[in-house]
Amino acid sequence: MIEQLQKIGPSSIRGIARAVERDVKRVHEDTSALLEWGIFEQIGDGKKSRPL
Repeated sequence: MIEQLQKIGPSSIRGIARAVERDVKRVHEDTSALLEWGIFEQIGDGKKSRPL
């Protein structure tokens, strides 16, 4: 998922789920954990982005 997000750039949960062909609920769970661990950061409009 992280590799795909690096390719597509900031995206919504639904956009990430489509890109990695996974269920939106599971992607939401994963991104929530990654946000908590500091691997992702949330940008203003609700999209997720991997920090530099």
